[in-house]
Amino acid sequence: MNQIRNDEQATIVKYVETNYVGIRSINLSRCAIGYVVRGTKYIYYGDARHTISKGELYYMGVGNHYVEQVMDDSRPYEEIVIYYTSEQLQR
Repeated sequence: MNQIRNDEQATIVKYVETNYVGIRSINLSRCAIGYVVRGTKYIYYGDARHTISKGELYYMGVGNHYVEQVMDDSRPYEEIVIYYTSEQLQR
């Protein structure tokens, strides 16, 4: 029987943000596909701000990104993200 290490599997994470933290920098070592469950996500590329609304998917590649997650009224921001490597996607 072959054993699969955790770093050889894609990772699915659910994030819930109860406080607004503003724009922050994140550094991804794997690609990410996300789905916004509640609230709005902004992804900044240079001078452009891309809006991802509730019910929409987004993609972020490996590297540095600037993001902002905004709550929906007083309800927490919520998203589901799948992290994977290009090798995992090829399989």
